[in-house]
Amino acid sequence: MTPIGSRHTPTVGSMPGDATLTETAVAEFLATHNDFLSRHGELLEQLQLGTPSEGVTSLVERQVTALRARNRELRERLSELVATARANETTFARVRGFTLALMDAGDEAALDRALDTHLVAEFHADHAVCFVSGWTPAGVHAHLTGVKGVPPLATLFTLTAPRCAAYRPEEYATIFQSAALEAPGSIALVPLSGFGAPATLAIGAADANRFTPDLGTIFLNYLGELLGRALTRVLGGPAAR
Repeated sequence: MTPIGSRHTPTVGSMPGDATLTETAVAEFLATHNDFLSRHGELLEQLQLGTPSEGVTSLVERQVTALRARNRELRERLSELVATARANETTFARVRGFTLALMDAGDEAALDRALDTHLVAEFHADHAVCFVSGWTPAGVHAHLTGVKGVPPLATLFTLTAPRCAAYRPEEYATIFQSAALEAPGSIALVPLSGFGAPATLAIGAADANRFTPDLGTIFLNYLGELLGRALTRVLGGPAAR
């Protein structure tokens, strides 16, 4: 084997038995001359890595193992990206359907159906009710109601941004009167914008972890804008109350 002190590689220290040739010196040499092992390929099979518990492997085997682990990590990240893209595509399709349904809604009953078909069914919500302050509906609707007097929740019409939180079964039932939960649920309260009267969309889930305070609000804000403008068009604004 060509000695370290050959004309191809600078000398690091004395011969292996010399105390002046320390591990630090060897490490510094290899870091400085990172092509050393490529010029001395026979060392790759002789160098041993690992611990007693892991077993002893050659440098080549260790590199192969590291590359396989890296490939697994990249495949997992790619799978996550693909799954996220598919989820976003599904969400977009649902939002598009809900948007078109609101645009096509010409009366209260059509708005109520849009909430039932596109918000409750397609987004897998357990309950959804749009509360409008001071308004009397022309009929009885499952997801669209007016509130005169004290609202079912003190802060229902004072919110300036969506709020998500867990609620005890009795609290949940004050907002969704048909609900009968045995454990806490969660609710997203979405104030409607673009409508001249206080109005809030309440979306409920029996799962207490469905709507949590750390949930992003971009989609909820969008729902509030969509529904607020639909209410203005269908109900005619505050003057029609």
